[in-house]
Amino acid sequence: MDADRATRPAGAAGAALAHGLEARARIAEDAALSGGGAWRITGGAIALVAGLLGIAASVLDLDLIDALNEMITALGVFDAGAISVLNRAHAAVASADGALALAALTVVFAALAILLRQHWPGAGILASAVAGSLVGGPVDVACMVLGMAGGVLVVLAPRARVDREDRNAARSDPAGTDDGA
Repeated sequence: MDADRATRPAGAAGAALAHGLEARARIAEDAALSGGGAWRITGGAIALVAGLLGIAASVLDLDLIDALNEMITALGVFDAGAISVLNRAHAAVASADGALALAALTVVFAALAILLRQHWPGAGILASAVAGSLVGGPVDVACMVLGMAGGVLVVLAPRARVDREDRNAARSDPAGTDDGA
């Protein structure tokens, strides 16, 4: 009891200060969590993981395609089928490069969604994830679908709502000097 009393301000001014600080804490908590902050941060984190997995999948695709290309050229057999496979490999490299760039863009927008209190990074996540799923291979598509889910969470995060009572208490008594009576 004595330790609790020592940390609490004394008198009516102390009670008013505590009330003002509690009102400010409730406003901050409402704005951060129930105001869509949790949705926005969760969606950004999901999109961030999806973008990083998409980058890994694109790099893996590039390595496999390069290995296939080297294997065909090492065989030294250039018939019509081998040339067709080489052409497809070059198209796949371009596709994997595009998927890699779009996965990196998804990571950038996901970081912005986590850091900013706005909804527009969610639209960027959705746009880059949709484009990445159209350009990339099957593994990239799976990662970008996860990114789309994160983008939807960011876009649909509810706006911050603050209780009118708490807002008025914080505005009318910013220093916490009112005794509350």
